[in-house]
Amino acid sequence: MHYIHQNPIRAGLVNRLEDWEYSSFKDYAGLRNGTLCNKEMLMTITGYNVSTFYTDSYALIKQHL
Repeated sequence: MHYIHQNPIRAGLVNRLEDWEYSSFKDYAGLRNGTLCNKEMLMTITGYNVSTFYTDSYALIKQHL
């Protein structure tokens, strides 16, 4: 889930995850009230807690860049 959102940063297209407009990152991070992403389904299938999505995403980037 986090891997796909990191691609624009890894490619040098943006400096912050939320700057890439073509990503679902903002929806999962609670920064946009989109309706395409089903956050409840993500939690059901993976057990992931979307309330920590934003901080987890940046923690993972720091580990892998």
